[in-house]
Amino acid sequence: MFLKMKCLIFCFSIFLLLTLSLCSTHKEQKYCNSTHRGILKYHKKKDNNEYVTVSAILKNNALELFKGSKFFEKFSLYDIITPIVILSTDVECLTLNFVNDDSVILCCDTEESINNWWLYLTKQILCLHKGELRNENDNKTLEEEQNNIINNNNLNEVSINITEDDLDNIPNVLIKTES
Repeated sequence: MFLKMKCLIFCFSIFLLLTLSLCSTHKEQKYCNSTHRGILKYHKKKDNNEYVTVSAILKNNALELFKGSKFFEKFSLYDIITPIVILSTDVECLTLNFVNDDSVILCCDTEESINNWWLYLTKQILCLHKGELRNENDNKTLEEEQNNIINNNNLNEVSINITEDDLDNIPNVLIKTES
């Protein structure tokens, strides 16, 4: 009888663990496909304009802003540089920094609201990049690599073979190397 009870408890605990893991996986997938809506105050960092009140909709891969019923602006979540920063001078505002654009400040009426937006934005960005690692190491940042590509300074896998016997006939050639 005691052995049957142990076996029953063991089977029940396995069942609970499987149920919990399935529920947590389902919840995560559901979250990654959900939307979040709210009212935000929008301000471009480099502009001197006042804050504009907008309706915000966070979708799978973008944050869309509307002024009234008219489309105002759309931000791709792929372009947001993480981490998203909540301002130390105003805890009701956060800053979105973009790869190739000006930074944007978004504010709410309460600290709790901005914390929720921070959480939703961060989780959605993580959902998009699930399974991917940033392409950085201690030696070279992603921005430096992109700058080298733009300026044709990409020296990876470059080799020069000179097969001329008489080196006096070779024209002037500039060779750039990494130091």
